Amino acid sequence: MSWFLSFYALSDQPWEEQVVYSVGDRVAHNGEAFVATQWNKGNEPYIGKSHWEGWVHVNSSIPQFEVDKNYHSGLVVYVNGDLYLSKWGNKGEHPETSWYWRRLATDGVLDRSTNAPGESSDPKSAEVILGTDLNRNNIKDSFELGVLDTYQNEELRRMALNVSFIYRALHELELDESINLLEEESYELFNSLFAWENCMVEIRKLHDLKDPMSLYLDSIYASLLYRFGQNEAYRDLNGEFNFSEEVLTRSNCSYYEF
Repeated sequence: MSWFLSFYALSDQPWEEQVVYSVGDRVAHNGEAFVATQWNKGNEPYIGKSHWEGWVHVNSSIPQFEVDKNYHSGLVVYVNGDLYLSKWGNKGEHPETSWYWRRLATDGVLDRSTNAPGESSDPKSAEVILGTDLNRNNIKDSFELGVLDTYQNEELRRMALNVSFIYRALHELELDESINLLEEESYELFNSLFAWENCMVEIRKLHDLKDPMSLYLDSIYASLLYRFGQNEAYRDLNGEFNFSEEVLTRSNCSYYEF
């Protein structure tokens, strides 16, 4: 699993189709710079691609975070030497502490012997639903360790960790009532969600293992909040739900070799 252990690249290396990129890796492609928002391979970066789809376009010089600046979704900033992605539009939300942002770094996966700190006993609490995140990669530790124990195939591990980003985002939408999405933000979220849910259907057919959704939604409350988060995002669409057949049937499994 050596590809999990790299840090984000400080220089722009040319994008290569057969290379596996880690979260936070920076590449150059067609004269533009991009940062990986997921572990990916064969997923060509281009301007205009949603940050949920694996890459985000950046300027040649990534700015430091400014507390008084308005940020739209998909912007990347530096904070104390780390890269952060703005998941939703915001102002005054500090990247190191706010759910509006996600740190783009891997810092290696957790060791199987890791003992996570004690959590609240309330199964409906944000602390339990989101879990601990000792290596600050925006993936709850219990799921990350579960992925290591459940999947021996590195492609399955890569896919499982990637899908967890959207599962967490939906939980956050339901847990934080202050997050109100723009229509285009909801639309991009659903575009990615359909592609992941279609992929989960394929996984269930191909493998006699728990699929990542079952592994992540490990309690009735986690499952309920996932659906409530979808409802929250749907309300932010303001009734605009005109998705094409291509969007509804697309599967993210096309980026993985099982």
